[in-house]
Amino acid sequence: MLAATPGLWAGTKQLWFDPSAEPFTSEVRAVVNAGADGQYLTIAYEWSHDGVARDGVLSVRLRADPAAVAMTWVDSFHQASHWLLLAPTAVAPDRVAALGHYPAPTGPDWGWSIEVASDGEDALHVTMHNIEPAGEPALAVRLVLVRQGTTLDG
Repeated sequence: MLAATPGLWAGTKQLWFDPSAEPFTSEVRAVVNAGADGQYLTIAYEWSHDGVARDGVLSVRLRADPAAVAMTWVDSFHQASHWLLLAPTAVAPDRVAALGHYPAPTGPDWGWSIEVASDGEDALHVTMHNIEPAGEPALAVRLVLVRQGTTLDG
């Protein structure tokens, strides 16, 4: 199912700084492309926060291979300094999940989990959790995307 998702997408992005508070919500637009004979998806998206344009790129490996990186991610707001590499935690036809770690200014590394899922040809969801070193995952980002067109020309 995920391999059939290339095209133009639009929807909403929710951002939580505090999981118990209301999220910041913005519009999001995305271009999804398949590559390497359908083995990878690239999701290039644009959104805004407090009137500032932001963007990101998420590359998703669709093949199940527990020894390889499942995703790479960079975002001008969350992860601008370098690509975050995420190892697979689940791979299915309609869902890919992965986990990566990033250094905190002081103390042990934190975790970041990303799941890309599809519940139909025209619905794509990206859910991200931030994970404290000794804590439970906290919902941080949710993109809910709806297909706008199957090609870059609409």
